[in-house]
Amino acid sequence: TNKMEGGMIHPYHMHGVQFEVVSRNGHEPYPNEHGLKDTIGVNPGETVRLKVRFEKAGVFMYHCHIIEHEDGGMMAQIEAYDPDHPKTYHLMDMDTLTKAFAKERGVKPEDLHLSGMESYEKMGMKM
Repeated sequence: TNKMEGGMIHPYHMHGVQFEVVSRNGHEPYPNEHGLKDTIGVNPGETVRLKVRFEKAGVFMYHCHIIEHEDGGMMAQIEAYDPDHPKTYHLMDMDTLTKAFAKERGVKPEDLHLSGMESYEKMGMKM
């Protein structure tokens, strides 16, 4: 779901798999969206439902394909696993990642500057 105010389209991209667009706001996908995809545009206020088939276990990243949004943390991960052979992955949330970058750079987390964060500040948003 694209909840961002301001009328911005977000190009949603998923790594390592392809997906089918099932619906947009409960309606049929656009004619050019039939077949497998790895990136689609998500319009403001729109909910897009996808069908993803994971053929291998692992961690798969998805994110907005606008570099400032990606750099600002508009991304997440999905863990796909075989229920008969579960495996635990240690994934980082944005807070943990920010602290790790700050430590690496020798600064306080609140003083850390990540490329693209100005976009959020200009829009009055917090990641």
